[in-house]
Amino acid sequence: MDAIAEIKSRLPIEDLVSQYVPLKRVGRTFKALCPFHKERTPSFHVNPERQLAYCFGCHKGGDHFKFIEEMEGLDFREALKFLAEKTGVELPTMPRENVVKKSERDRLVNLHEEAISYFEEQLWHTKEGEKVLGYLKRRGLTEETIRHAHLGFAPDLTDGLYSYLLKHDFTRDEILTGGLALARDMERGVCVDRFRMRLMFPIHNLTGSVCAFGGRAVKDGEEPKYLNSPETPIFHKSAFLYGLSEARAAVRTAGNVIVVEGYMDALSAHQAGFKNTVCCGGTALTEDQLAILKRFTKDVIFSFDRDNAGKQATLRAIDLALPQEFSVRVAVWESDAKDPDECIRTDATVYERALKDAKPSLGYLLEYFKEPYDLNTPEGKTHFVQAVIPFLNKIQSPVELDQWIQNTSIAVGVSHSALYDELKRFQGKQKKPFIRPRVATAQNLSEAPKSFTIAEYLLGLLLTYPESRGLANQLLAPEDFEDVELQNIYRTLTTDYNLSLEQLDEKTRQRASILVMYIESKMGDMAWDSVSIEVQNTLKALLKQNLDLQKRSLVAKIKTASHDEKGTLLEAYQDLLTRQSAL
Repeated sequence: MDAIAEIKSRLPIEDLVSQYVPLKRVGRTFKALCPFHKERTPSFHVNPERQLAYCFGCHKGGDHFKFIEEMEGLDFREALKFLAEKTGVELPTMPRENVVKKSERDRLVNLHEEAISYFEEQLWHTKEGEKVLGYLKRRGLTEETIRHAHLGFAPDLTDGLYSYLLKHDFTRDEILTGGLALARDMERGVCVDRFRMRLMFPIHNLTGSVCAFGGRAVKDGEEPKYLNSPETPIFHKSAFLYGLSEARAAVRTAGNVIVVEGYMDALSAHQAGFKNTVCCGGTALTEDQLAILKRFTKDVIFSFDRDNAGKQATLRAIDLALPQEFSVRVAVWESDAKDPDECIRTDATVYERALKDAKPSLGYLLEYFKEPYDLNTPEGKTHFVQAVIPFLNKIQSPVELDQWIQNTSIAVGVSHSALYDELKRFQGKQKKPFIRPRVATAQNLSEAPKSFTIAEYLLGLLLTYPESRGLANQLLAPEDFEDVELQNIYRTLTTDYNLSLEQLDEKTRQRASILVMYIESKMGDMAWDSVSIEVQNTLKALLKQNLDLQKRSLVAKIKTASHDEKGTLLEAYQDLLTRQSAL
């Protein structure tokens, strides 16, 4: 038995999930309120037979490893190690080349841990460090916070850290690869410290290992004010958020995350009790950082500086978050404080109120764009709409878009139809490809998640009820499934009546199992007559959907076809009408 199977055999899925959320038995399965999103009616299902835990509302979960990946914000390798330790399973020895690679990464992590010791020593036990320590305390940080965050100081020495690391058995190549030193003369072996005269903030990955540093200049006018580690084998700037390893439990508890710009903002927020705060690390928020946050929550509060740069950063952050379907709010505090750190130090209750009353992104945008434009003039209205339209274009949900259109219409005094026309015109200029929306499930299962297609629902029925496959095989070809993975599953069904899911590859098998689990959760012990009718109706709905698509495609071709081509196309269109009538 391999390690993965051994872990699953030692820790049943229901026992694992129950450590995170209370389960209620319903027949042979369990239900619970989803741990990944807020809901009132349970849509999270745990199936002991299939060893799957999955939410049919937000579509998160899967087997043991996928569940832990989502729950703990880990990748597969980290989830495997996490569960192996939990179950006492010894993981097999990796091939030599992987051991070497892992050893190199571990050495770089150890390098940074040793650097922390050096920086802390310089902060707490040198005269220059005392000045920096005094600065931190004047900024309101307690000794407990400073020590817990492992803040340090890089002195004004040419190669102080470099020499220190060499004495602790690290090589020149390791120090250069880790980004802690710069080579001035490779032939003569002259290297200098990257960080000098800077307050040092260690940056940790999700598992809590230090992998980089952010350094803040301690001299006025020193540029750059913030200097981060370069890209290394263990650090990719665009995919790290300062403080996330500390904040992730609080993010799950609060159900949202506060994103700030600066390291001091994050530390002040944590010290004041706003533990669900992370920092984008002195650089603009990125799509990769948002994708990481999405593992923990889809509710984000942006709390950037009050200056023009901070406002522009807020606009960009909203622009990036909307396509990923985050619920976005913006914290605006009622004081002259320039950033969250200053606001918290002045009066933490003011900041707490700003978070509580954080403005939905649309409300923030409408207020922001009212300032530069005079809405009493046609020109002002035009410029206002042109500023808002790019954000409207990022909204994924038609319902949410309609609400945004309504609110914008009221704010600017322009009709709904005019705004929709402007949006279409903008999309035309962008040459934005049309993406056909996924269709809600067939028949009367109104509780089915809208992101399940008719094709997925039908395939789930065919997998769950083998006796229903005969009719489908007569009318449906694999090509009628747009999704290639669904095509492969259906193609296997048509050639093997007694299909076992074990014949499919791991990724496809898990998707098929989730479809079956959904059908079982909805259909239960439904009589065969009812199942048969459901299969027929769903099959009819899928065929009709495909015919409608083909008809629209033919109509578009007929409009631009030559006289000779139109006859053939019209015959094809008539054939589609006949087939649709036969349904």
